[in-house]
Amino acid sequence: MAFCRKSLQGQRGQILILCAISMIILILFVGLAVDFGLAYVTKARLGKAVDAAALAGARNLYQGQTQATAIAKSSFAMNYGSSNFDASTPILNVTYTTDADDNKLINVTANATIKTFFIALLPQFKTLKATSSAQSTRAHVLLTLVLDKSGSMQNNGGWSALPPAVNTFISYFDDTVDSVAVVTFASNVSTDVAMQTGGFKTKVKNLTAKMNYSYFGGATFSDGGLQQGLIQNNSITVSGNVVKVVVFFTDGYANTIQDTLSCGGGHHIANGLWNFGGYDSPSQVGFMYPTGTDQTPQCTGTGTSCCNGKFPSHATGKLERIKWNKVSDDSEYRAIQTSNTMRSDTNNMIVYSIGLGSNLNKDFLYQIANDPNSSTYDSTKPVGQAAFAPTAADLQVIFQSLASKILLRLTH
Repeated sequence: MAFCRKSLQGQRGQILILCAISMIILILFVGLAVDFGLAYVTKARLGKAVDAAALAGARNLYQGQTQATAIAKSSFAMNYGSSNFDASTPILNVTYTTDADDNKLINVTANATIKTFFIALLPQFKTLKATSSAQSTRAHVLLTLVLDKSGSMQNNGGWSALPPAVNTFISYFDDTVDSVAVVTFASNVSTDVAMQTGGFKTKVKNLTAKMNYSYFGGATFSDGGLQQGLIQNNSITVSGNVVKVVVFFTDGYANTIQDTLSCGGGHHIANGLWNFGGYDSPSQVGFMYPTGTDQTPQCTGTGTSCCNGKFPSHATGKLERIKWNKVSDDSEYRAIQTSNTMRSDTNNMIVYSIGLGSNLNKDFLYQIANDPNSSTYDSTKPVGQAAFAPTAADLQVIFQSLASKILLRLTH
């Protein structure tokens, strides 16, 4: 009996020892979980912050590396925030490189030291280090501005608001690696700044300096402007990661086409066919011969020969009477078809549109951009966006916002 009592006491002692050892092991594992959990949370916060910093820096490379670095660091601080854990202030490192295609890369690395609580008893685990890194590249852009300089811009303040808005917009792009062209249109089309890589900012500023009141005038040959924009965006080849963009700006209805007209029994190649009388309900039609001489028959039912003329409508697929509403409808249709060509698999361009004022066909601009609000939206093609400036005073903000959206698409 005495032996049994001693045996039971020994077993109890062993159980206590085992329990004590188990508790120590359990506490150690809990400590490991807590301390490494804190390290994981810190690393996750670092990862979020360096991702944001790399993207912010890449989007601002056009301002130079010094400014891009400052913006990257500011973005990191905002996204990392303050730590409730016993972690050191993160050490941030920002460097710049280029890839094989000469695309600029921004590399952001951050690390922080975390003091441990439970596993600090082990000398090698008094602290843990969390490190995270991110890299962002900023693609080259092939950008063509297609700008309306029709006569209505004289009446709505657009003539004075457009030049500074364009200059601000262009300032967002890199004057060393990006490629920019500017096309303007009214009754006819002009390539004011041919597509070139680098050195475009001075040329654009010189152009906008000429945009005084008298610079604007004529009708609205939207399709002609877009066609020339397509030509400019395909006029040069840039290797590597490239995004092709067209920005179309207008303040009114498209009302001009270019085609072979049947007029007075003869056929005339017209540089422009438009509604002279205005932009709401014009009552006149005019056409221009290849020589540039303006021939303006007063089509008000007076029997002028060209009033009974016809033109080949792309919208209906047949010859139509030369009437202002039919010409306007066909002008819009042709412009939309050109924008669809821009989005084809061959061209793969992103088209944005900006409308000024209230005298607009909004769905026309939605379709030009393949905006999700468009009645013909196609999610399988490059998706752009239509933006609307109620007044000329709103153009600056609209162009700035659009530049930011484009930069978002250039960085990853």
